[in-house]
Amino acid sequence: MGLPVIRLSINRLIKAIGKEVSLKELERLLMRLKAEVEEVSDDYISIEINSDRLDMMISEGVARALKGLLEIEVGMPRYSYRDSGYQLEVLDVPSRPYIAMAIVRGIESSENYIEELIQFQEKLHTTIGRMRRKVAIGIHDLSKVPSRECVYRELEPSERLIPLGYSRSMSVAETLSSTEQGRLYGSISLRGGRTPGIVCGETIISMPPVINSNITRITEHTEDLLIDVTGIDLDAVIKTLEILSTTLAEGSRSRVIERVLVKAPWGVIETPRGDARVMEIDTDWASRILGIEGMNPDEMARKLLMMRIDAKVLDRVVEATIPSYRIDIIDPVDLVEEIAMAIDLNSLEPEPLATILPGKPSKESIVRRTIRDIMIGLGFTEIYRHVLTSSKILTDLGYNGFLRIKNPVSSEMDAARPSIIPSLLETLRRSQHSPKPIKIFEIGEIVTRDPSIYTGWRTRLSLAAAILDYEVSFEDIQAPLFSLLRSLGLEPKTVQAKNSVFIDGRTALVIANNKQLGYVGEVKIEILDALEIGFPVALFEIDITKILEILG
Repeated sequence: MGLPVIRLSINRLIKAIGKEVSLKELERLLMRLKAEVEEVSDDYISIEINSDRLDMMISEGVARALKGLLEIEVGMPRYSYRDSGYQLEVLDVPSRPYIAMAIVRGIESSENYIEELIQFQEKLHTTIGRMRRKVAIGIHDLSKVPSRECVYRELEPSERLIPLGYSRSMSVAETLSSTEQGRLYGSISLRGGRTPGIVCGETIISMPPVINSNITRITEHTEDLLIDVTGIDLDAVIKTLEILSTTLAEGSRSRVIERVLVKAPWGVIETPRGDARVMEIDTDWASRILGIEGMNPDEMARKLLMMRIDAKVLDRVVEATIPSYRIDIIDPVDLVEEIAMAIDLNSLEPEPLATILPGKPSKESIVRRTIRDIMIGLGFTEIYRHVLTSSKILTDLGYNGFLRIKNPVSSEMDAARPSIIPSLLETLRRSQHSPKPIKIFEIGEIVTRDPSIYTGWRTRLSLAAAILDYEVSFEDIQAPLFSLLRSLGLEPKTVQAKNSVFIDGRTALVIANNKQLGYVGEVKIEILDALEIGFPVALFEIDITKILEILG
């Protein structure tokens, strides 16, 4: 699938910008935002938008960004938030548990507005919404919503509504089987014949992710909107609502966003939150990335303001405040890219390489190769396993606090391994009936928690080795471990310790040059039984990243 292409009314876009802009200038400005004009007719313009800028899928969003580049408005857009008095009770909806709502008042509806609103909704469905499976959106005329008290629950097949675009009442079952939307999306959240629904008063106003009711249909006379977002991922639901509510409020007369109180089994929240995020960038570091030595911090802050991001200079650091709708900014390097776009990427000239140097192995590569050669010389066979593994195996081995994968392809690959030990044991389980002894090792990456970095997780290089035999002891695995470390010029020692994987009294902490490198020991019998390994196993795991630090 290519990048999203949106079709906008030229008159609406120019009106939203608030300044006459020629098509040539418009095309130049859009290029600075990584967008490209595909086609222009008398009344419409088609623009290819980068898929990370979900807030720019409608005239209001494009204009908001362009007003920054034109310095008509700079810094983070301001919207007024207040309570709406509307409440949503969420019952148990296992197939689609999460929902959030918002109200935007004072929109200026028209035929073109409705066309773009529907397009905006569908572009979000196909991108962050994953064809409505992850997130689905409903937009209603607030004045037609029958009650301030709404319930999100499962609908029975016999309950009735008037589907959008129809004039007669249908049962839920008929809506799913007879309407085009029902045939396309009805199976997504269907559970035992029941499907999610939003009921206000006694009236069904929506069947997410399938179709809205005709009762709350938006027309050219609509002034206030009720937005609902449902899905299987709360974070995606909240982010989608932030994009919708702020972007639609951008073009409203009031710029008012009203929060809805959501009472759910998973928590009580008011949505949308409208929370801005603060991120700092070191200006010297940013200058090096941009290739502009000594760029003034005040100028960097000004460029961020042009990208609709608040910025404050703190000595050689710029503190950026990022609006809630900019979900694409997740790392300081993204802010550097924003600065580059404000400067204009096309004006940054590439620098020729000062010298051409022949490639050579990195220190890490040399150490890895040395360790590999030593382990093979000690009679071990190298294996290669993926960094992703099964959370069940990790839990069975006593690991906790590891990194889990959202929406994994398979339950066998739903976590990032915090250790190589699970990979070795899984390999031994599969090959335990091969001739003994079985001696294997792996050098690979593991992922461990580290609150000191922005992601909260750090990738480290680790080595683990195991021996499976009819009889195997602590001493059998300690001997090759010490041989390896001494060959690297280290002075190893062990200190008795405890570890969830190893037998008490047959476990030790591995130390070299006053640094803790890892553990060595005999694997617990109950773990071997749980993994259906019928022979004793001894193994060690050490941190190569720490060895690199010791070696300098």
